Amino acid sequence: MRITDRGFVFSFDAAIAVLVVFSMLFLVASAVAGSTNRRIENAKSLELWKNTVFASDSLVKNNYPENPALGSAAFDAEKHRVKSNEIDLESAQKITGFENKEFFVKQVKIIFQDSGEKIIFSKKSESKNCLSVERIVLVQGKIAKIGVTGCGK
Repeated sequence: MRITDRGFVFSFDAAIAVLVVFSMLFLVASAVAGSTNRRIENAKSLELWKNTVFASDSLVKNNYPENPALGSAAFDAEKHRVKSNEIDLESAQKITGFENKEFFVKQVKIIFQDSGEKIIFSKKSESKNCLSVERIVLVQGKIAKIGVTGCGK
């Protein structure tokens, strides 16, 4: 390569090297952005799972007559304690829902082995970000599953 009167000769090798460096920087930045987006989505998904599991856990382990969505477990008056994982069906049928700024209960249902599914509470919603969990419980002396569907806002 020579230097001419008109200036420096453009180096084709340098242009390729700069192009490769910028391409690599772009690919690294894209990978970091994609990884960050996946982590954010995973955190939101984990938060929804946690809220739904805790809502179902509260439903079957607590007795809260003011808001049965937070506790519909049977209460043993003789022993003065809640019968964990045993649902009081009368209390459960009074569920009106639970909602806070980031989460709400969309549906509560009981699935009996012999008589099928009974929807206790259902709320219409257009939310696509929902998750259902099921637990084994006793309902009126029968083994059943209770399903709680929670949605993020």
